[in-house]
Amino acid sequence: MSEAALRNYVRTGLGRAGVLTTHHEDALQAGVPDLSYSGGGVNGWVELKYAEAWPARARTPLRLPHYTAEQRHFLLTRGRAGGRCWLLLRVGREHLLFDHERAQHVGEMERLLLVACAKLHNGGGRLEFELLTRLLTR
Repeated sequence: MSEAALRNYVRTGLGRAGVLTTHHEDALQAGVPDLSYSGGGVNGWVELKYAEAWPARARTPLRLPHYTAEQRHFLLTRGRAGGRCWLLLRVGREHLLFDHERAQHVGEMERLLLVACAKLHNGGGRLEFELLTRLLTR
């Protein structure tokens, strides 16, 4: 799966759950997340990241070279201002969701720490869209 395939998968699943999403490719402002969403009276942003596999060694941090300082900054500043800002990470067949604060450390931590601080962790390949929708729209 690629990041584009992840985006389409998430948009389809959230759409079935009644959440409207818009894909963003903003060439004028760096750091704008991949998706904005509206559902249940709530608006927010989701940055999507994908890695093929976890590092071979359990203590090695998962590196995400395409997770930029601008993307982190957008999530943090908007989240601290009261916005709903998330990072959804897929590694192999696992999905992890992080709020704007915890998203700052993704790319620096090993698997066990990432799983421990994720708001959602699906290890079975299929994303639980009902749970994801509740988390995004509460």
